[in-house]
Amino acid sequence: MPRYDKKREATNRERDVTDFSKSYKRFGVTQTCKGVLFLAQLHKERRRRIRQLLACVILASLSFALLPSLNATATAPMQSSSPPSFTNWADWQAYVANVPEPQAGCFVAHYPSTVWQPTQCVAAPLVPLTVGNLNDWVAYIAGAEIIGRSKGSFKSVTGLKSETDVCVGPPPFCTKGGQGTNGYSLQVNSQTFATETPYTNGEPLLCISPSNVCAWQQFDFENSPKGFTGIFIQYWLLNYHSWYGDCPSTGPPGGSAWKVNGGDCYADSYALVVPSQPASKLVKLSLAGYAKDSAGHDKVELCVSGGDCYWVVTTPKVLNLYEYWYLSEFNVFGWGNGSQAQFNSGTKITVVNTLTLNGKLEPLCSNMGQTGETNNLNLGSCSSGNTYIQFTESN
Repeated sequence: MPRYDKKREATNRERDVTDFSKSYKRFGVTQTCKGVLFLAQLHKERRRRIRQLLACVILASLSFALLPSLNATATAPMQSSSPPSFTNWADWQAYVANVPEPQAGCFVAHYPSTVWQPTQCVAAPLVPLTVGNLNDWVAYIAGAEIIGRSKGSFKSVTGLKSETDVCVGPPPFCTKGGQGTNGYSLQVNSQTFATETPYTNGEPLLCISPSNVCAWQQFDFENSPKGFTGIFIQYWLLNYHSWYGDCPSTGPPGGSAWKVNGGDCYADSYALVVPSQPASKLVKLSLAGYAKDSAGHDKVELCVSGGDCYWVVTTPKVLNLYEYWYLSEFNVFGWGNGSQAQFNSGTKITVVNTLTLNGKLEPLCSNMGQTGETNNLNLGSCSSGNTYIQFTESN
């Protein structure tokens, strides 16, 4: 391709004008054409200068308009992005419970700070919190709604002087002895349900006869003066080992491998060690289980009224509880392995189980307990409200 020559192009344009003038010379209009060209060039130059002037005027106007706001931004104090401060613990707890966790792991929030601090996770104790006892009040949703959160607490505790964890069940339950004084667990338990996930080896858990292979999930706080005190999630594949002859090869992320318990398989998430809480502090404790919370995680939360809250946060994909959760059990039980929490005579406890649902159905009271651990209190009456059930137990 020929190279562009700016000088030659200008010469050609000048020659074209000259030729144009010559071609019209015989008509006596040469000077007229030159005048027309001159006027056209003058008009073009005037338009260019007018555009430049207008641009200067616009820029000057914008500069004057912007100066006040720029000065205000520079001199005005910055708006605070800090979270609210709290002097009331209940308001603080309600706020931090809804702060989305940044990732899976273990966290603690120290009152009155609204920041969840990452902390060290540990291995859970691999003590089965067994299934089996059917005598307990549970919150039941008689419809297509799904439970997103179940939070258990104690409205009142009276007459409590002592509590002891004791082995009461026949083998294979509680073969290692109880945990003694102040040994107990708080549990939020789902119903058994059908599912299929990569953590079940892709095997379907149909939860129907003849296999009766079911999933079950627990959100747990274990308190022991002898051993582990902390929170974690425990997963169950009931009758899986009996039906398939083995347990799945892949355990929960960061947690334990699947372990055989009778004909069942169970595994734990990672855990968070928390300070020991004597039974005399039950009225200050709350335990919540979340199935796929707003940040997309399963989570167990323990809070101590007037003190700190603790989280263990993990994937919801181990059993996919968030697709099936319609029944929730909360209570105080033995520490594990089918043990019993025995309270002194004259103890009376009022239990509240509050649900967060994806609709407006009111939970119902139903007597169909899930866990194999027990206490020695007798169930009283149960009532329900818009989002909760409440019942008493005493001896």
